[in-house]
Amino acid sequence: MRKLVALAVPWLLLLSAAGQQQRGLERFRQLATASLDAKQVFHIRDCDLDLEDLHLTLEEGTIAFLNDSVNGRPTGAYFVGEGTVLAIPPNQVERASLARFTKSAVLNERLHSVFLRFSDAQTYGALRGALRAPDPDSDKFVSGWDPLIKNLSPSDALHLTALTLNNDPQRFAHALIGGDHL
Repeated sequence: MRKLVALAVPWLLLLSAAGQQQRGLERFRQLATASLDAKQVFHIRDCDLDLEDLHLTLEEGTIAFLNDSVNGRPTGAYFVGEGTVLAIPPNQVERASLARFTKSAVLNERLHSVFLRFSDAQTYGALRGALRAPDPDSDKFVSGWDPLIKNLSPSDALHLTALTLNNDPQRFAHALIGGDHL
């Protein structure tokens, strides 16, 4: 009987690991193939997002959430409209690096688009709180921007998969910003 129990334990561990691996692969594929959700396109106004040393203000525009869902909420959104990005690097080295490329140690730029991926309820809540009416031209918005989003979605999928499968409370946010000058 002891041999049977001893042989069963490794198989149970392997089956458990295989199940976790399968869930991870499914989650990764879901996040990597995310696209815009035509049912989740809204007008948005006066949304402030504080992401550590980066502050985004989405003044007014259209936002569409991705069709993926982790813990009942999407992990990304695409915004087109008017806004600003303010980045104040935390130390002299990063300020010097920013100044090398932008000619300023602080980035204060008008923006017209943002692709945002995030893992936390706080970022999603801030976006949801600034939503106005659903956009009546949601299909047009999605068809115009979805090819771009499908190319961008895989970039953060592995990091988001690891965070969500491990129930890591670390806040993850990644923004690709289209500015007027930079």
